Amino acid sequence: MKYSQLIEKCVELIDTYDENKMTPDSHAEAFLSSLKCEDTERVFLKQIFYGCERYRGFLKVSNNAIFTQFSGSTNRKNDGTFFAIFTYLICFRMDELPFNEFKKIILAQDQVKLNVLFTFLFDFELLRNSVFD
Repeated sequence: MKYSQLIEKCVELIDTYDENKMTPDSHAEAFLSSLKCEDTERVFLKQIFYGCERYRGFLKVSNNAIFTQFSGSTNRKNDGTFFAIFTYLICFRMDELPFNEFKKIILAQDQVKLNVLFTFLFDFELLRNSVFD
């Protein structure tokens, strides 16, 4: 699976989850059983899903700050999960990803969205004022 497709599947996995209907494990298993992908891709999808669920509070605050600061170049409905996934990867999993693989993932994505995210994440003053609390 291409990296762009892998991230699209991550977004779909997260967006279709309803905590009132299924447990995270049940949802992940049901979703992944319908996919034809390699074991490493399944592990990646699960880890992103579980990580975004675990840090949902932080990612929500981060997304709110992004959408407030960059309201003219973002779309809350379409970009929220995308930003959550990459914020999670950068803030919590960066040390586990080989740089070359991370680079390939980044280069396969919408560069405008990533420019907004990187501008936000690497502006320490903006982070301090909007997320650190």
